[in-house]
Amino acid sequence: MLARHVCQAYSVLHEAGLIHRDIKCPNILQVSDEHFILIDMESVAFSPFRLPEEFWSDEDVPEVWIDEDVYEDGNLYTPMSDMYILGRLLETWGFTSTTFARQFAKQLTFKKLTAARALKHPWVSDSMPLGYFHYSSLVAIDNALVDSLLLT
Repeated sequence: MLARHVCQAYSVLHEAGLIHRDIKCPNILQVSDEHFILIDMESVAFSPFRLPEEFWSDEDVPEVWIDEDVYEDGNLYTPMSDMYILGRLLETWGFTSTTFARQFAKQLTFKKLTAARALKHPWVSDSMPLGYFHYSSLVAIDNALVDSLLLT
């Protein structure tokens, strides 16, 4: 359910020419057992978003933003960057316990799925169970830990 709802939110943002740029555990709010919403829209920007050169020298830059695979052409953040980070987070959070889940996360990290296409993938469609992982176990994960896990 989590991946489906994030992809639904991304689909709306990306269709409007926007990118989220800040997917992480605290920005995915569980509102019921089966419903999640993407929050923290203060980082939303028009796509593509080119990072200024001085950005790379800022010591407060989150680790996940330094991952060069996030960007196109060195410093261009696009909708596929949002999808890449979702794939990395799904891998880090243990959502890849099934073949379909691993395939889905890999397609995201290889930037093969737009948000709209991701919603048609068997793992996030209504026809396939999403696995055994429950979001409540993510609440205790600290942002710094998530960021450090993304770089491994």
